[in-house]
Amino acid sequence: MELAPGAKGQPFTRMSYFDYNTVGRQYEYFSIDSRAPQMMNERGSFSKSHDQRGNEPLSLWGDIFVAPQWGNTANAAFRYRIVIGPINENGQSIRLYLTPVSAQPGDEFLAFEYLYTRPQ
Repeated sequence: MELAPGAKGQPFTRMSYFDYNTVGRQYEYFSIDSRAPQMMNERGSFSKSHDQRGNEPLSLWGDIFVAPQWGNTANAAFRYRIVIGPINENGQSIRLYLTPVSAQPGDEFLAFEYLYTRPQ
């Protein structure tokens, strides 16, 4: 993964798989990357026909995970979901939303947006 122009951080490598599971009748997304040794697994219970429309984002929900550091907070727990955008001419966007899990839950916020592009 390359950083967007002006973004801070280090480039990283991600392996991910996205598929429709006909047995479970749900979309599944699995990823692991070089930044942290944890597997992320998300699922969504949409029918196969949802993908055929091709113009609506698809939300998949993940479990709770603990981030060793997030801003000024250490060992913060979050519930997360990803939103997979429609495929267009140049690629596809995937947004990661986090919701803090604490004594006083917070609102969901956009943590990352990944833009997958096709080589030209």
